[in-house]
Amino acid sequence: MPGITLLFFLFSQVNIFFSSDTNIKDIVIHRIREAKREIILSFNSFSDREIAKELSEAKERRIKVSLLLGGREATSEYSVGNYLALKNIDVYYDTSLSGFFQGLIMIDEEQTLFFPCDINIISAPANFYLLEVISPQVAKELKGNFQRVLTEAKKEKVIKLSIRKENIVYITPKGKKYHREGCRFLKKEKKSLSKKEAEEKGYKPCLVCKP
Repeated sequence: MPGITLLFFLFSQVNIFFSSDTNIKDIVIHRIREAKREIILSFNSFSDREIAKELSEAKERRIKVSLLLGGREATSEYSVGNYLALKNIDVYYDTSLSGFFQGLIMIDEEQTLFFPCDINIISAPANFYLLEVISPQVAKELKGNFQRVLTEAKKEKVIKLSIRKENIVYITPKGKKYHREGCRFLKKEKKSLSKKEAEEKGYKPCLVCKP
């Protein structure tokens, strides 16, 4: 973590949580729910559906959420990238080997959660730790690094995930079919998802709007 070592010692409150005596996932979920303005995540891989759902709900609370993933996640069937993009969350794939720290969550430019590896470890039966650094200075430095990585998008080294609108369909809580947006059979309580995801869940295409 070049450039922030000194800040760790001068300005930081540091908490260390060990999986052997603490439920790390509960801590992560609690911090996400406490967010008031912005959440930035950076991981090589990300397949934890429970955390992804929490991020989706944060977006619904009008929290700005941005996610940077390793380049291989773009084609991984287990990645939550597509799911989060459908929730209007900015998802980027880093194919540049930028060196940006992989394994962190920044919240409100105040606190940063550092993981020893990818976030998926919090669901694994393994011993690991979570380092929480409460320091606006550290968060500001890391956010600057994050933004510099994203500027590489113009150089086609970082690929922002885009979901074609025609691949997005909608379902209702009690319905068994998926619809196009604007279908007369859609109700106010609708949920967006990809056509592939809808079909995998057993939904059939609406015969009226023909999505």
